[in-house]
Amino acid sequence: MVTIGTLISTFWILASNSWMQTSQGFRIKGDHVVPVDWFKIIFNPSVPYRLVHMAIAAFIVVALVVAATGSWHLLKGWRDPAIRKTFSMALWLLLVLTPIQAVVGAARGLNHARVPTGQDRGDRRPVGHREKGGTALNLFGIPTWMPRPPSMRSRCRISAA
Repeated sequence: MVTIGTLISTFWILASNSWMQTSQGFRIKGDHVVPVDWFKIIFNPSVPYRLVHMAIAAFIVVALVVAATGSWHLLKGWRDPAIRKTFSMALWLLLVLTPIQAVVGAARGLNHARVPTGQDRGDRRPVGHREKGGTALNLFGIPTWMPRPPSMRSRCRISAA
């Protein structure tokens, strides 16, 4: 029951976040956003990718916690069959889910690059270090939200590599 409730909550949180990132199903009337199609608002094209990506991430975190708990017990010398099985199941789950998460994350990123939003995706990005040749080690940075110069637009592309 907890898992089902959590996944339902995850769906609604990600549906609202996805609408903020890839807005569809609305029109602007004066200075207000007016919903036109609730189905498009709730089930916009990025929701399935984000939902699967987030659910798998949650399962990976749980598997890591279970594996850490099992390894702690094993290091303390408790070699019960239940502890060994718990540790083994967590590692097998990580072995299966981690590559799937990489594929789902890449698909989500490619989908986000394809979804039309009515906004110019090339103009409004956080301005960071985009110079060729690298940069020094940056441990902290504050992005500035300013349009990129036209010369930078062609070099900042999303790649599937």
